[in-house]
Amino acid sequence: MTAAHGSSFHGLYANIHVMKSSPPSVLPLLRSETQGRLLDALLAEPGREWTLRELADQLGVSPATVMREVDRAEQAGIATSRRLGNTRLVAADSDSPLIEPLRQLLTPTFGVPRVLFEEFADIDGVEEVHVVGSWAAAWHGEPRAVGDLDVLVIAEHADRAALYDAADRAERRLGRPVDVIVRSPAQWHAEPAGDPWVAEVRQRPIVTVTRAATQAEGGRG
Repeated sequence: MTAAHGSSFHGLYANIHVMKSSPPSVLPLLRSETQGRLLDALLAEPGREWTLRELADQLGVSPATVMREVDRAEQAGIATSRRLGNTRLVAADSDSPLIEPLRQLLTPTFGVPRVLFEEFADIDGVEEVHVVGSWAAAWHGEPRAVGDLDVLVIAEHADRAALYDAADRAERRLGRPVDVIVRSPAQWHAEPAGDPWVAEVRQRPIVTVTRAATQAEGGRG
């Protein structure tokens, strides 16, 4: 992947979240999408201390919203916080017996964009990575069962073996099958779409995991 993508996942949720206060379709056990994304961020880096501003920037929500969710997580024994001057530092509570069970729930649901980014973002030749299909629909709020993860890779000359190896690693981490679909940039961006599958996917929910920084934001991703 070109340098335009960068190598950090931080802040990506700010571009792909769908603001809603109702229980999220990807994991209806939780109270809200923001709660799920915040807990996934904390549990993904258990040794890291976050400021409220860092979490707000990561999730694309206000510091006040983050503070409310952090307060709930701390009251539940999932997070801890401490003061450093005027700054409140927040981390997952590594001593809590709830952490590992929560991680097992969050990684295959809210952790999908993060895991896919980590596995696909640095593969040479990859220009964009999107999630389509049932998981993307659930992320956008459609109440439906999620089966396999359909990962659309936009690439001109990417090594197919590297893509399938990345899918295998993601599958082991997420505990669900990961199916890779490859299209060239010309096929994906053609107007009108000449590929019937591309035309259909464009009409459905899409979650963008990564794309070249020079491309304009838009669509349903």
